[in-house]
Amino acid sequence: MAFKKIVQKILTGGINLLAPSDLLPPDGGECSKNWRVDTFGNLRSRDGMTVVMESLDEHVHTLVLVSGESAGSKRRYAGAGMRLFQASGENSATEAKRDAITGDFATFSGSQLGVVSYDGLLWAMDQLKQGRDDGSLYGTYWHADDGALGSFYPWLPKPPNAVPGVTQTTGTLGGAVKYYVTYDTAEGRESNPTTVGGLITPSGEITDAVASFGVVLSGIPVSPNPEVDKRHIYREGGMLPAPYRVWTINDNATTSWTDDGSVTDSMAVEDGYLMEEDHDPAPAAQVLAGPYNNRLIAGCSALHPNRMWWTPATKPWYFRGSTSDAEGDWLDVGELNEETVAFSLRPRMVIIYKEHSIWRLVGDLDDGILEQTNSDTGLIGRKAWYSEGGYDYFQGKEGVYRFDGDHAVKISERVDPIFKGWQSGSTDVNPVRPIDQEIRKFACMAIKHGRLYFSYPEAGAGT
Repeated sequence: MAFKKIVQKILTGGINLLAPSDLLPPDGGECSKNWRVDTFGNLRSRDGMTVVMESLDEHVHTLVLVSGESAGSKRRYAGAGMRLFQASGENSATEAKRDAITGDFATFSGSQLGVVSYDGLLWAMDQLKQGRDDGSLYGTYWHADDGALGSFYPWLPKPPNAVPGVTQTTGTLGGAVKYYVTYDTAEGRESNPTTVGGLITPSGEITDAVASFGVVLSGIPVSPNPEVDKRHIYREGGMLPAPYRVWTINDNATTSWTDDGSVTDSMAVEDGYLMEEDHDPAPAAQVLAGPYNNRLIAGCSALHPNRMWWTPATKPWYFRGSTSDAEGDWLDVGELNEETVAFSLRPRMVIIYKEHSIWRLVGDLDDGILEQTNSDTGLIGRKAWYSEGGYDYFQGKEGVYRFDGDHAVKISERVDPIFKGWQSGSTDVNPVRPIDQEIRKFACMAIKHGRLYFSYPEAGAGT
């Protein structure tokens, strides 16, 4: 009968501080408060810190540094409470980001945000709100109530929610035609076509089997999104087997246009702007990572905690099939109710951390191979991991582990008492307190100068 030998170690409940920090064994640990002991026994303080934000009256749960479009430009953001803040650069003050459409403060769930710096923008993911910020401290929108300006935009413009009216006039069209409208921005982030009740909806069909005709479109919808600076008109029918773009209104104000057929069916096909219907919104997810092969990856919504979604390559502003359970650019990983906690991006591989297991997707997202690794543990918190030198270091239920892409090895045996709810260093006047099991998911991890740092909140100290 096969068996597995299990070793039960007896823990002492203390931390050895005799060895200088530089000479600690690979699996060793130390307890220090703003200082450490070097090889010669000298006390060394931690690196100095500069205040980059102030006036945050909530517990900070998210920090991110964003690279701007110009060389060397950087922006700092902090998620605190239910708001997102940006350092203004002026006396370290902060600005709470406002919604670009309403002018009100952008409000999130209060959980750790999924954040990515990509294409000069901050992309933020939360189950309550998703969007992006271009770093404008004063935005482009004037709010009538309080004069506030907003710069936090939706992931992409919402599609028009009303169809234009159509009436017949003179022209050279024939057969039967109908129309669609989309919104577009200066950056080319085009919305889905006219949507009513969640369904792609064309204008009313005009048919004349005898004479040629033209069409007057009236009540063409305008967008409340200040980014929208143009609207595209697509026509279907006649000799067009599918909707092709026949006109662009280069403003967000004009509400009528006459199609007299001067843009013929053959001209529309030659231009080649076939209407796309898969520019779907970002999912209401909690985890965000990227870029991976120039894509952004999202995971863990309330309805689908085990699902991961991804954007098309070089087009991070939409998720194909994000609103569908039948098809799309998404994948369900492992058990249905086991949350996806984080994504670690490697060359040609995505590590998918879940609550009780670790998976990997090898290759590109569209045609890669999904495999479960040989790890028998999972990740405890969204920020409780760090990647460096071909390894991931993460917090599991029993301690801190090193992961090579297939196996997880525990490296925190010297400080195991704090993970088991025990007090470590009992003779110290200020002992190391155990990790509070209720809030350990808010722990964070980082590596600097080859040293692994693991931080966790104390009970009652906030998150």
